[in-house]
Amino acid sequence: MARSRPHPLRGALRARRAGGAGALAAVLPAASCAALLAGCAVPRPPQDPPSTAPSSTAAPSTAAPSTAPSSAAPSSAPPSPTATEAGTTQEDGARSPAGRVAGFDAVERAAVRVRNVRCGSGIATGSGFAVDERTLITNQHVVEGAEALQVSTYDGQELTVSTAGISTIADLAVVRTDQELPSHVPLAAQDPSTGDPVSVVGFPLGGPMTKSSGQVLGMADDPIGAMAEQVVATDVPVEHGSSGSALLDATGEVVGVVYAGATAGGQSYAVPVSVLSRLLAGDAPEAAPSCG
Repeated sequence: MARSRPHPLRGALRARRAGGAGALAAVLPAASCAALLAGCAVPRPPQDPPSTAPSSTAAPSTAAPSTAPSSAAPSSAPPSPTATEAGTTQEDGARSPAGRVAGFDAVERAAVRVRNVRCGSGIATGSGFAVDERTLITNQHVVEGAEALQVSTYDGQELTVSTAGISTIADLAVVRTDQELPSHVPLAAQDPSTGDPVSVVGFPLGGPMTKSSGQVLGMADDPIGAMAEQVVATDVPVEHGSSGSALLDATGEVVGVVYAGATAGGQSYAVPVSVLSRLLAGDAPEAAPSCG
């Protein structure tokens, strides 16, 4: 099967900036696991839990964007969405899965890998996280253009997706599953502050679960231009496939949803939890016809 390049976020999301907070557009009908790949009912072997060692990256010292009242410094290279094609794995010094299966904590058990079987154009992967027993959050660009979605958990379970809805105001998607998710994480009551320690748990490059750490650089204008509201800028390193990962504070609560990272400079960007909370408060996705 031919593999597609990651969905180009720039421009595609600008057309969806209009609409009230929490507005959703349905994008996917119910899809069985069997429609995604042969043998998907057989769980994959569980992987080792990721390490909790903080990243060695340092906060950049350059000035913040002129319109952003924060110290967040965008790289000179344009950020890009962090979905990736399937079948790619990579690890670096900031991410080192290690330990025993029994060592997975609630946050790690809530993380999922999302595979998007695109309409006639290959498979792409991203990340996501559960917010209740049957609801997970990821990015719009991870799920859109899907003929079917596959969700796999930390221990290799394959879950059937019933519906997926996308936000019209941010790069967010709400996915419902038929089976219960292993764990879920709470949402923080407010957005993070500059200097707060944060971490990202996800499946970069379609590979094993990893955990990366850093700090909040501040609130900044969306470097992609997709959101009218400001976003959370951090120095946590992310890669393609990290799209949809939870940005977590020191207590394990979600303070944002990763959606983009700079190609140079080690910065990443997340939709603030305040935007996600408004979306969930008005969430009513409906199934849409599959692509023909």
